[in-house]
Formats: sequence, structure tokens, C-alpha cells
Amino acid sequence: MNRDSVNEYISWLKEFGEIYKDYIDSNEKLRNIFGETLEKFHKILRGNNKNSTEKDIIKLLKELVKEFSVVYDANETRFKSKKGLRNTNAFKQDIYERKIAELKEGLIANINDPKLFLNFEKIVMSIAKKRQMIEFLKLGNFEIYGKRRTRKVDLITPLIHSHAEHLFKELSNKGIDEKFITYTNKGKKIPLTFYLQMGSAPEWHHTNARHHQELFEIMNELYSEFLSIVNRSNNASKRDILPELYWLYMQTCPFERGSAAIGEILFSVLLRKYFGCDFFISNGWNGDPLKIPDIHALHYELDHFKSIFWNQFTDCGLKNYNKSKENKFFYYL
Repeated sequence: MNRDSVNEYISWLKEFGEIYKDYIDSNEKLRNIFGETLEKFHKILRGNNKNSTEKDIIKLLKELVKEFSVVYDANETRFKSKKGLRNTNAFKQDIYERKIAELKEGLIANINDPKLFLNFEKIVMSIAKKRQMIEFLKLGNFEIYGKRRTRKVDLITPLIHSHAEHLFKELSNKGIDEKFITYTNKGKKIPLTFYLQMGSAPEWHHTNARHHQELFEIMNELYSEFLSIVNRSNNASKRDILPELYWLYMQTCPFERGSAAIGEILFSVLLRKYFGCDFFISNGWNGDPLKIPDIHALHYELDHFKSIFWNQFTDCGLKNYNKSKENKFFYYL
């Protein structure tokens, strides 16, 4: 591992120490575990453990989080006051929202720096790592975020599957038992998310992982094209590219878990930086996940998704909008 990567983990670990300082100071076991973990990181930084990998560091952090979670949960009924330690979902949610906000603001300021972000894929992987560490800071199961999908076929998540019943019925009524959503690039048609009727059990499958690198190369090109026109007066072009880039990223679904959450951060930043708006879901969604952009992107062809992206999923086109009224939900994962 390079020094910059180790230093980044050390900075996150120190931040963890500040957030949970009261626990560390009041519990000898946690104090020892935290100190030992920090020392192991510094040994890696000094080169004492040259063979250490990112996987080894994740293992150390996972062990630390596990120990802290036990103590944190044990204090559930002891600390209810706003003064001092609090074991509430609100406390964890506050950490999460604050860190997500900081991450987005940092990206808005630096996303154009080629030294930090060589291309679209590098931005995605950087966000994946930081999103993973936010889970670490709020004692979550942070390991699952940003792990690349490698299997050829993955069933679509149960949440998405359960809300695709109308699509199954529509296809079955037409006698269709197999359907691929496709993307054409330079005359080549790439199969993406696909549907199979397996007896009485219809299945949706994510894009085959063997296409991921090819798709990221396409997304790198699209992103470069997007950046080349964002400062021009041709607003229509950048408005056309962004939903295509979002759709293609969601169709790729590069991670075992966390693809949508990572994508929301990145595209929220692009919407804010270049369009002055953000994701938007009206209160008419009635809890229907199909009205959330990433799920919609997985089920429909690009042309349909493009046709409704700006009006249905962003607040860019709203006029005279009263933000004080509780009539909209921003899309945060």
C-alpha cells in the first residue's frame, strides 16, 4: 500500500477517535484496542509491514468497529440526554448526514482536479472508499460498500425485484420470456440488465460483470465529453449527457452493494456544480421505489429514462418553488 492511502486511513481513524472520545476515555478495553489499531497503522506507514494490503486494513477496522458497537449498544438506556454520550439512531444519522455533506462539498470544490480524479472511474472508486469509511464512522457494516462485482450473473436486489411486478406482467402478456436492455456504442450493442422467465418465477439480472471495464471506458469518454462542454452556452448538450451517464452507471451496477448510494453522491455533486439543483422526488411517489431514479434506470431503456429524468427526478425545472413547504423529498441513501 502507498503512503497516501495509509495516511488517509490514519486520518479517518483519528476522526473516529474524536467522535467516540468519551467511550475511549471511559473504557480501558476500547482504549487499548484503539491504541493498538492506530499503532498497527503507523507500523504499516513506516514500512514495518510491507506486505500489508488494503484488505488487511479493512480487517483491522472491522474488528475495531465490532468492539465499539458492543459497548455502544450496551449504553442504549444509559445515555438519553443530549449532554454526553447518546446511543440513538439520531446520533448515528447525524454523523452520516454530516459526513455525506462534507464529502459532497469536497467533491464540488475538487472534482475537476485531474491530479485527484484522472477519470470518471477514479472518481467512482474514490467515492466508494469514502462512503465505506462513513459507514465505519457510524459503526455500520462498512465493508460491503465499494466491493466490485466479479460474478458473471447477479440477481437484482429483492427491493428492485419486488417492485417490478408490473413489468413482469407486461412482458408475460406479450409472450416475452427474455428481454435485454441494451446500449449501442460505436455500432456495437452491449447487453445490460436482463429479464428471464424461469417457469413461474421471473428474474431480473444485473449486467454481466465481464462488461464492466468496457462500460467504464465508455463512461470515461462520456464524462470527458461532458466536462468539455459544461462551461459552454450549449446547455442542451450537457443536459443530454448527464442522464445518459447516470443511466449507464446504474445499469453497470459495479459494486456488490452500494452502487446506488455511491452514484447518488457523485451525480448529486454534478447536478449541484453544473446545474444548480439536485435530485428531487415529489411527495406523490407514495413510497413507490420505481419513482426513485436508480431503480427506474435499471428497468427502462435509455430513451425513456432520458425523456423523464429532468422533470421527474430533479428540481432543475421547478419555478417559484417554496422550499419551506414539505412537499418534496431529496434523494439521499
